[in-house]
Amino acid sequence: WYFFCRLDYKYKNSKRASRATESGYWKVTGKPRFILARDSGDQIGVKKTLVFFYRARGDIKPISTQWVIHEYKAAELLPDQVGLLLFAYAVVNGLF
Repeated sequence: WYFFCRLDYKYKNSKRASRATESGYWKVTGKPRFILARDSGDQIGVKKTLVFFYRARGDIKPISTQWVIHEYKAAELLPDQVGLLLFAYAVVNGLF
């Protein structure tokens, strides 16, 4: 599945992304990978892998799930595309 989403920031004047939900949060795992153009080798974007961590009621420590999404961000954007991200959703080995 692929879908577009506008980036939500943690604070009003911040560059830090907010990936929190009512039941948990998406955490970046590994390091960002650069996407290169085939013909020129120029960097055209960045790919990040995120894993969902579930917060069960009453539990202090979040639980890692098998839910994975890949976040894609273009290197150059038009003014109306600022903060627009493409996500690819994948479930690895079932739900949890």
